[in-house]
Amino acid sequence: MAAEPVNVNDFQVLAKQVLPKMYYDFYAGGAEDEHTLRENIEAFHRITFRPRVLVDVSRIDMSTNVVHAVAGKVPVLFDGGVRRGTDVFKALALGAQAVLVGRPVVFGLAAKGEHGVRQVVTMLKDELELTMALSGCPSVKDITRSHVRTELEKLKSML
Repeated sequence: MAAEPVNVNDFQVLAKQVLPKMYYDFYAGGAEDEHTLRENIEAFHRITFRPRVLVDVSRIDMSTNVVHAVAGKVPVLFDGGVRRGTDVFKALALGAQAVLVGRPVVFGLAAKGEHGVRQVVTMLKDELELTMALSGCPSVKDITRSHVRTELEKLKSML
């Protein structure tokens, strides 16, 4: 029997073992939007948390422009590349009203059925709550732009 998954990425490995190759490739490859998925995942590595208690080396930068452009007229939902609770925190800090996590849920479903979906959601929730606690945010409403910084902001702070 395979080891129990310890993070959301473990479900992707398990899903690859049980899904037909064509289905797995479709979901893992970005469902015909591979470029956007790759860019979103890379973007998470360009955002860091503001030094407080928690320090990370992840990034995002695309949502910053979208949030300002819509100026609250429409809700901003972030989708693509979310694999950790820290990714959810960063997207919310950059102005998203909600974060969608389709692929991890599909991988959890493929790997372990309903129990896998529950595990994925629980892992993401637990990681988000830990990140919030380490960042001094007692609720989601307390997550603000001041909790993260982009790669450009990091470089500017070094000058």
